[in-house]
Amino acid sequence: MTTPRRKSTAKAAPTPAVPAPDVPKACPDCRSPKVTHLAMTLTDGTPVTMISCSNCDTRSWWEGSERLALQRVVDLATKPGATGLDLRDRKRTDPVPPPGASRRTK
Repeated sequence: MTTPRRKSTAKAAPTPAVPAPDVPKACPDCRSPKVTHLAMTLTDGTPVTMISCSNCDTRSWWEGSERLALQRVVDLATKPGATGLDLRDRKRTDPVPPPGASRRTK
């Protein structure tokens, strides 16, 4: 009696995303160097980098040296045929802090 072979479930390791060299090294809004860079590849294959600032608590999305609007990132990340989130139809209900103010609660 022979034992049936199992199919290998090992998947190829994804290629690590690396921030583009021309992405800003500091926060584009407050110029703080306390930022986290998160590189990823969106659903359509576009390599982007999200910059999150620890100082002013803002996030920005970059494709190389070009800053992307959040709606553009959502559009690129939405799979073909799927209904994506349209931020243009949303109303902001929370107060917008003045420039340079932190959005964090103390």
